[in-house]
Amino acid sequence: GEHPLFVFCEDGIYAMTVGTDVVYATSRPMSRHVCTSGKSIKGLDQVVAFATIQGLMVVSGSDVECISTGINGFLPSCSDSSPIIKKILDVAKFGACISAAEFKDYIVGAEIGYNSKEREVIVSNCFYPYSYVYSLTSQSWFKIPISIRSFVNTYPDILALSEVTNNGITTTNVYDMDNSHRSVST
Repeated sequence: GEHPLFVFCEDGIYAMTVGTDVVYATSRPMSRHVCTSGKSIKGLDQVVAFATIQGLMVVSGSDVECISTGINGFLPSCSDSSPIIKKILDVAKFGACISAAEFKDYIVGAEIGYNSKEREVIVSNCFYPYSYVYSLTSQSWFKIPISIRSFVNTYPDILALSEVTNNGITTTNVYDMDNSHRSVST
């Protein structure tokens, strides 16, 4: 494309252009958005996704867009939005389904995986018992009750590793993120 290399720096993103005598001739500031975690930089089909304190951003050509504006702020299912919500959900045994933080706080330190077959961006922070999924097809967000420690890309497949501790015993689960059932194998 126009910029075959993006460089993520402490003061923003720089786009590198191809030179004639050298590999990369020039760089120019493209955006002042600062990536919060190297694990959040993920190449998707036509864009590059990365996390910032403003939310989840995508770079397409020379444009940078925030795709998480719809879920930024206090969500109706965020325990910080009301002290009574968590109590009600705990009684119904749905306490683990509630968001424990605003998305802008959740995404700091998050890792991103990409399910290319379903065109889903999976955002996971291992300190929370859930992950967020963004469908590029429907341009909508949903949550899954899986805390992912890391992703294993075996393109075109994607696997996720998760640790679960019960009675002091830690088990590593491998999830096949390619199917709608998110099957588990221990």
